[in-house]
Amino acid sequence: MPKFLRGPLILLAVLFFQHPCPASLLSAAEGDALLASTAQADAREVLIFSEPSESSGPSEPGEPITAENDSRVWSEALDLSGFMELKTALDTQRSDTFEHDRMLRHRIRLEGRWTPGRHLSERAARPSESSLFFLASLQSDYLWFGPDNTTEDYDLDLFEGFMHWAKAPWEVRLGRQRVRWGKTDEISPVDNLNPQDLREFLLPPREDRKIPNWMARVRFFPDRFTVEGVYVPFFEPSRLDYFDTDWAMFRHLKEDTRRSNLPEPMSEYLSALSVNENTPSRRAANGDWGTRVSKSISGWDLAASYLYAWEKFPHISSFPVKGLHVEGGLSPESITTAARNAWLTRESIEVVFKRSHTLGLEFETTLDQYGFRGEAAYSDRRSLLTDSLVSTSKPVLHYVLGVDHLGEQDWYVNVQFGHQIVFDHDPTILFQERNEYSINGELNKEFQRGNLKAVLRYHYGITDQSFFVNPHVILRFIKNWEFTLGLDLLGGPGDTIPGQYRDNDQVYMLARFFF
Repeated sequence: MPKFLRGPLILLAVLFFQHPCPASLLSAAEGDALLASTAQADAREVLIFSEPSESSGPSEPGEPITAENDSRVWSEALDLSGFMELKTALDTQRSDTFEHDRMLRHRIRLEGRWTPGRHLSERAARPSESSLFFLASLQSDYLWFGPDNTTEDYDLDLFEGFMHWAKAPWEVRLGRQRVRWGKTDEISPVDNLNPQDLREFLLPPREDRKIPNWMARVRFFPDRFTVEGVYVPFFEPSRLDYFDTDWAMFRHLKEDTRRSNLPEPMSEYLSALSVNENTPSRRAANGDWGTRVSKSISGWDLAASYLYAWEKFPHISSFPVKGLHVEGGLSPESITTAARNAWLTRESIEVVFKRSHTLGLEFETTLDQYGFRGEAAYSDRRSLLTDSLVSTSKPVLHYVLGVDHLGEQDWYVNVQFGHQIVFDHDPTILFQERNEYSINGELNKEFQRGNLKAVLRYHYGITDQSFFVNPHVILRFIKNWEFTLGLDLLGGPGDTIPGQYRDNDQVYMLARFFF
């Protein structure tokens, strides 16, 4: 049996041979509203696994747990939910015979939430009582690029798994989780706690890219403000490919050099390049930690934060080809051209991860029918790649200001302006000018009572004239099913980040089934 089928079959077996559950299941809510209180969790209708029997109602308070009602206790306290997803993509044009024209990704996520004592009372709804639940989700994730020079990844892992306890004015969450800081959408300078899955570049939405990590989170809710503290004991980098995919950092450099007219020794050398990642050791002193204070004042939600953490993106400390001065970004053509005048060493590409201090500010408010939000983050060290293909660290200030509006006839408009400043800028830095200005956001409209939604996500680099556009439509006419059909279009000069992937425009289809 192919390995990528084993995990999905295991999850399906768990799904369909589970203990009978109630007809309506609750999922873990997303966002800070759910994090603050389990009583505010949103319920959504899901596929019925088994019809409830007449005797499956909640036990009376004080009713002893016996063999007769034990199964009811568990079924009423355990909620199961999840989704199955299939995404396929096809390039709109074929640029090289060894590049990937197609992509397939198959994910299954099964989530269980157990709330001890929920069958005995509704005490979680009373602020004077404590609330407790345990959540765990298992994910099967298969990613394939092909059909030429096929690459594939498969993982069957714990996605999230944590204990949540709350009793006014305290809330504690321990385990593998995702935590959101910041107010703006997609581009969020303050949101740096979780690594990201970048194997599909920045095409999926930010929340879909975020990878949970092991973390302790404590929040304190006195009358006038909120204090939050986090500690991440184990370092986890963002997930990305260095070689051999269309979205890799160095893309198809190895195959390009094999087919180039470089001298054979140089071609063989470049095609055999390897990466040696040096991650921080797992010691308590190496953990990330931070704090955030938030307060509402006259309709303004304000927050300030501090985070001392490892960067999630790699810092290239040494590149084995010396004397490089790459022009035009990281395209294989630029690197092979620069390599003609370089010299070789017996080294690997050495990757380390740097630690930085980050100060953040956030705000959010409304005025009439418009929402205003913004955030800013100052980091004393940000890794930036130079034309010698080694990284340098510079202080960076990045802020984003946004406005959104939900108008008549279900029109939604979101516009955000961003400005990033690289202090002590070096002209050898690739992709980043000292001042980078950009606009990003979303435009959407719902039809047919929300069963049809047309969406346009966009990003435009004002400074470098690069862009990313994602028009798509979402169909929800069939219960528990969601279908998406869209385009990913990238462009700009070759020395910009979107521009180096401008040959990767694709049409895609995504089918998702919720249970």
